Amino acid sequence: MICPECRQPLSEKEIITSDNQKALVYECFNCGGHFVPPLIANLIPQVTAQDLDSVTPKNTYPVVPSVVCSVCQATMVGITDSVVPKNVTVYTCPENHGNYFPLHQLFAFKRAQKTKLQYHQLWGIPIKSVFTVLLPVLAIFTAITAIPFTLNQLKSSQESRVKAGELVSNPLVSPISPNQVVISFTTRVASTSSLKLILSGGVQIFPGAVTPQTTHIINLDNLAPATPYQYEIIINDKSAGLYNFTTPGL
Repeated sequence: MICPECRQPLSEKEIITSDNQKALVYECFNCGGHFVPPLIANLIPQVTAQDLDSVTPKNTYPVVPSVVCSVCQATMVGITDSVVPKNVTVYTCPENHGNYFPLHQLFAFKRAQKTKLQYHQLWGIPIKSVFTVLLPVLAIFTAITAIPFTLNQLKSSQESRVKAGELVSNPLVSPISPNQVVISFTTRVASTSSLKLILSGGVQIFPGAVTPQTTHIINLDNLAPATPYQYEIIINDKSAGLYNFTTPGL
């Protein structure tokens, strides 16, 4: 792939995300920019972003009229909403192939993201929508729907009914902070949803889709840092299976 900004070849770099998964980002040793696949920018730890942005670019490189996507070559547009501060530059692909961060902008974005979360936590101000700190919502939807569905084989006596677990894609856990995660998944058909968090003293119910829909995003807050949790997804008032996640440490 080529760099969106200077059109020179990109190099692959494997990183570990905040949910302990391996992911690839693409860095340009010519201009110092980074092309990051959808959703991954939200899951890059700040220390990793700082390391990635330590590239020393060449003194000069060709000036190009526009920034283009490394995947589809469509013209990328700057993100100008409240997610990105005015002094930080982030470009996004109109086809949701990823985001491009010019030199030092990836670390600047992660630092701004962390500062915004800390501000809300310090003053006890609830974040009305977790997407006020995430790059862009549609990219998350795309990433979720790209996850293949895992279907269980039904016995012949069960062919006439559909289990709730067969409707659901593998849940995607996106840590927002040590005390907050977002769990996302899709269903094959429009459905209602909720999440049952299993605690030592009982359970806590988190609402999902009140009206039937296929994309489900559930925000879990007031969690303990560095703690394993088990949860159950409820689809149309039926269990869709048990899952686990661990919150990041402080």
